[in-house]
Amino acid sequence: MFILIGILLTILGIITIFFNLPGSKTKAEFDEMAKNLIATTDHEEGVFQEEDIAGLPMPVQKYFRYCGYIGTPKMSYTKVVYKDVDFSLNKDKPMIKIDYIQYNFVNKPERIAYIDSSMYSIPFEGLDSYIDGSGSMKGVIAKLFTLFHQTGEVMDKSSLVTFLSESLLGPNAALQDYIIWEEIDDLHAKATITYYGISTSGIFSFNEKGEMLYFTTDDREAASTDGTSEKVKWSVVCNEYREINGIKKPTVFQAIWHYDDGDLVYFDGKGTITAYQQNKQSVTSKPAVTEQTDKFEVLESDKIPGWKKLQARGSLSELAENGSHPINDNSKFGFSIHFPGNWTLNSSVLYDANNKKVAEIPPVILLKSGQELEFLDYQPAIDFSEELISKEEIEINSCQGSKTIIKIPTESGIWYPHIYRLIAENYGFTIHLYSEEINKEDQALFDRIINTINFEQ
Repeated sequence: MFILIGILLTILGIITIFFNLPGSKTKAEFDEMAKNLIATTDHEEGVFQEEDIAGLPMPVQKYFRYCGYIGTPKMSYTKVVYKDVDFSLNKDKPMIKIDYIQYNFVNKPERIAYIDSSMYSIPFEGLDSYIDGSGSMKGVIAKLFTLFHQTGEVMDKSSLVTFLSESLLGPNAALQDYIIWEEIDDLHAKATITYYGISTSGIFSFNEKGEMLYFTTDDREAASTDGTSEKVKWSVVCNEYREINGIKKPTVFQAIWHYDDGDLVYFDGKGTITAYQQNKQSVTSKPAVTEQTDKFEVLESDKIPGWKKLQARGSLSELAENGSHPINDNSKFGFSIHFPGNWTLNSSVLYDANNKKVAEIPPVILLKSGQELEFLDYQPAIDFSEELISKEEIEINSCQGSKTIIKIPTESGIWYPHIYRLIAENYGFTIHLYSEEINKEDQALFDRIINTINFEQ
């Protein structure tokens, strides 16, 4: 009996460790989509002017003026980040908490979104995309198993009308030829979007100030995870406008299915329109809000022959009770580090010649006063069966740091992450270097890599 319990606990521990190991195929797929779409989109030139909005319905014109877009640069795409959203897959499913990131592009009505969550402590991810006229909705459980993957005409049309509902969040989309506007009255306007032979429409409603309050359509179908769908009235609600960098933006968003037996608010959360990709010309009436996307560029090493150099500039995070959380602004931190020439980079993860993960670089931490010791003092996660092997203080290029080695049992054997942490002023840098055993060769290689670090604040 005790042997059986021990085996079950061991299996449960292994599964838990796997679920919490860094890296995700779905997130990597989303990141690659975003990278490709950003790289191929045309950057907009010019600023919003009164003549741009002259042909729009009066409530839409009022929205542009009230929010403060006149005189600001036109955007090529919009990024929105939501945290801790109450979300339900279907009306008969329980609510779960999700984090949600989306990109909407202007040149063509394209949109991608990524969901990060868990169900019964098992990781759950979602990937929505509308690219080249094709809509897709995919759900993945336990990082490996696809729960559902819906495509087809219903998804194409639903994705297009979803893009339309969000067109005023990055309002350069509202000026494109693929959207036709009709004035209804002082507080309502109808919009119709046509692309790839498909047309959908909906009604935007505004208040007297000029805030867009909600969008409603009958052109979207509620898709279930079993592949069925039904046509249901659908609304998006926006409120709690706040001025950010001179622009008034909604910060609370809800998506609602209006079923015959009652409404389902299946997406309920606060979001931050974190960035617009805009041109860099100077604007006198309003400050430009520009985004520098994370950059991970691999070059030939200028220090060690035959090695490569990672030149990076990435987003920042902050310490939280359960690890760290992204900081939703445009702050970046730059660094470079050198690594063996037969290693390859995918996002912030490094793989060896056998395509085995050998290193990972988490986001740099923006440290508050007094957090330095907490950051350097890595504590093994007992719940994940992590075991501390050693911990020592180090100093690299005049930066205080720590080197922690831990032991983790996995399905394929024992893993020994070597966790290097360094502090450069009020920034905390981390790199995890992975080994299957503790030996002098790996130790020397890892130490050599960390000694190439150079910070570029």
